[in-house]
Amino acid sequence: MARFIHYALAATQEAMAQSGLQSPRRLPNGWASSSARHRGFEIIEREHTNLMQGGPRKSHLLHSLRHRQHGSRPGEHPLCATGPISATATACASSANAIGDSARMILHGDVDVMIAGGAEAAVTQLSVGGFASMRALSTRNDEPTRASRPFDKDRDAS
Repeated sequence: MARFIHYALAATQEAMAQSGLQSPRRLPNGWASSSARHRGFEIIEREHTNLMQGGPRKSHLLHSLRHRQHGSRPGEHPLCATGPISATATACASSANAIGDSARMILHGDVDVMIAGGAEAAVTQLSVGGFASMRALSTRNDEPTRASRPFDKDRDAS
């Protein structure tokens, strides 16, 4: 599985435990998850290396992404959610979108309980290089407490 799936499952298990939703009578009706766009970047990089070093027969990119990102086989969903499932990919706003979509479903009476949030694991050479080339990273490396402020009006990334 890609790292972001591990993060999402761990966060979900913690949320379920803290919320008291462990009872079979209170399982979530649905699931709204999100990822910015970089799902499985480490798998893409690994399979690209395999392709470059061993040719097409050594790369299993599409197979790896299809099976490893989703985590479980059909019928083995770790949470047994039975209602709507949503997967939002709207860059940095993805988690907020998943939470908002879930709140609307609850508000409109579509579901009683949802699990909502997001996970990402995009710290790889390729993704950091891409963010650096588009000047989306902070240059305040000598000030780590001020370096990453994506919603601050005084952020330093353009």
